[in-house]
Amino acid sequence: MNPVRREHPRLLVGDAGFEPLKRNAGTPAGKGLAERVIHDAEQLLDIPPQARRMEGRRLLMTSRTVLFRITTLCVAEKLTGERKYADRAIREMVNAAGYSDWNPSHFLDVGEMTLALALGCDWLYAVMTPEEREIVQRAIVEKGLKPSYQGKQLLW
Repeated sequence: MNPVRREHPRLLVGDAGFEPLKRNAGTPAGKGLAERVIHDAEQLLDIPPQARRMEGRRLLMTSRTVLFRITTLCVAEKLTGERKYADRAIREMVNAAGYSDWNPSHFLDVGEMTLALALGCDWLYAVMTPEEREIVQRAIVEKGLKPSYQGKQLLW
């Protein structure tokens, strides 16, 4: 069994895992994808972080929007090395961490929001301040993980 790596990023890819993405951005097929990610990230720079918006009993569209924004901005930062994308992703994460909850009555809402903040925190760990990491990590635990155990018994 392999131990968990101490260095970040470690979710989905290691730091070297972004290298093929950067190399592929120089190929005809990869160039279009990289340009699209950077274009989308540029559009996100000037809009405010996603408000907590319920649609009926669901927060799912908000969770998916936050997931799209954070992953797009993080990949743009990895492709370009430009700090502006990381800063905007961090603003999005801190904003979502401040929501009252992630709608635990519909756990897919919670799962997607937890994924968004976990990926963002992991992929941008090196550029986040300790305070930003604390805010995001606390939200992951309090709003993402703990609600999954409420009213449940572990069977192992």
